[in-house]
Amino acid sequence: VYRHWPEARDLLYEALAAASLKSHIVPSGDVRKDLIGELAAFTTAMTTGQTAQFMTALIDRAEWDTGRESIRKNLAYSGCRTLLEILHAGRATGELTAPESDHSLVAQLVGPLVFRRFLTGEPITQQFIIEIVDRVISSDDV
Repeated sequence: VYRHWPEARDLLYEALAAASLKSHIVPSGDVRKDLIGELAAFTTAMTTGQTAQFMTALIDRAEWDTGRESIRKNLAYSGCRTLLEILHAGRATGELTAPESDHSLVAQLVGPLVFRRFLTGEPITQQFIIEIVDRVISSDDV
């Protein structure tokens, strides 16, 4: 193990990266549809397989082990990359005009899902995802 992964954190990062690669959509250019699809894929990754276990372990360990903080940040960035691409494309086409930064919009999109999955245990339904996306998209009308 230690020949391939010099430290346990390297193994954890690779395992999480491999799991997260399977959970993204290919954007179609329709911002609303793409956001709904990407959040549904994120929900599936958080609720099936070992991704949720890896995420929980990483969050827990990063709190106490500063060496894992960089792993958490790298995975957060790579996990949000598709959402950021969708938002950027939406701004480029004029579909999205929200004044908030794209990173703030990602927090508004992903936050409710993480809250339900890890804190309240409430189900994350397709309707809930649609409501989140519509709220974020409509916030650019203000």
